[in-house]
Amino acid sequence: MARKTLRLAYGGLLIVVLFVVTLGVATVMADYTGPAHRTKTVAGCTKVYRYYDDAYICSFPGGAGLNVCGDQCSNHPTCSAFVCNDLRNGGNNYYTKDETQTITLPNATADATLQCATPGDNGWCRGGANIHFTASEPVSGHVITAIETSKWGYVCQPHTASPACDKALPDGAESTDYWAESSWGDSSLAHTISWKVDATAPTAAPTTSGAMGQNGWYVSPVTVAANASDAASGLASVQYQVDGGTWQSGETVNLSTDGVHTVVFKAEDVAGNTTTSQRVTVKIDTTAPTLTPSMPEPNGDDDWFVTAPVQIGASAEDATSGVASVECRIDGGAWQTPPVNVTGDGEHVVECEATDNAGNSTSWRKTVEVDTTAPALTASAPSPDGSEGWYV
Repeated sequence: MARKTLRLAYGGLLIVVLFVVTLGVATVMADYTGPAHRTKTVAGCTKVYRYYDDAYICSFPGGAGLNVCGDQCSNHPTCSAFVCNDLRNGGNNYYTKDETQTITLPNATADATLQCATPGDNGWCRGGANIHFTASEPVSGHVITAIETSKWGYVCQPHTASPACDKALPDGAESTDYWAESSWGDSSLAHTISWKVDATAPTAAPTTSGAMGQNGWYVSPVTVAANASDAASGLASVQYQVDGGTWQSGETVNLSTDGVHTVVFKAEDVAGNTTTSQRVTVKIDTTAPTLTPSMPEPNGDDDWFVTAPVQIGASAEDATSGVASVECRIDGGAWQTPPVNVTGDGEHVVECEATDNAGNSTSWRKTVEVDTTAPALTASAPSPDGSEGWYV
């Protein structure tokens, strides 16, 4: 608190004017508790007491005088200095007494406005979000020295009476306190501003799960998951589309039909941002190929072949992934592309197998009996009992 006394001589009178000024204390971000009280104590008027007469007049510079009698002095609400004059001539005995009043000055003000170039849903901003800060110092001769926040510290350091600045906002739902600092030595009232910004679309990274066969084919039903997420406002909905059909709600889709399928996911966040995933191709073949063996009818009795070679053929079909191979082997030997020939006499085991491109397979097994050798015939007779080979 500072006290200043001004002594003036006027019309033979001694006039004493007392100024008492109370200044606020500047605050910092970490311990902001509010503005200081902006008060100024000024002299209401200087009373001049005469021993034989208390009559006097208090007048304001440039204003009308006020007749005052007795022990009270009328205070003017905007005064800064008074001139008090004796109403009567003569009289040298007098003394002065300070009468003061306290006035409150307006505080500095701070304001913040949320600006959004692309408004979204549910109170979210989808792009071009910033806070426009303004402040004002109403006391003449003083300026705003800074606008400060609890989140970022100083955002404006303008040193002007009415500054303004902008602060770009990142994604997120947050808030900050803010206030203005003045060259008077105090701060404005603290205020809070909140925002919800989500300028980033959600992500979707689909994955597939199932029994993998060969060549990128699944040999079981497949589950496709969207794996969608949104870091700011959160997911509002996830939809999927199979083979160009209608959109349906869901974060996963189960596929069980053989064939080549395409799956697309679409995710929307609470702010209204949307994203469409890359197209996922899923190939499913759970059905083994059809194997058709071929061989001649046995030309002997009891399913025996009495001629050789016996030619064994095989063919296959697969409606989905297609046939990859057809092979046969005899008696556990090497696999060969049919037809194969069974040549040696005896019982032979012939195996054929068809495999599709997904890795599904079908097998066939057959015992082939071959006997190309006639039986050996041996005749016998008793020795002749007559002469010259005759039987008698």
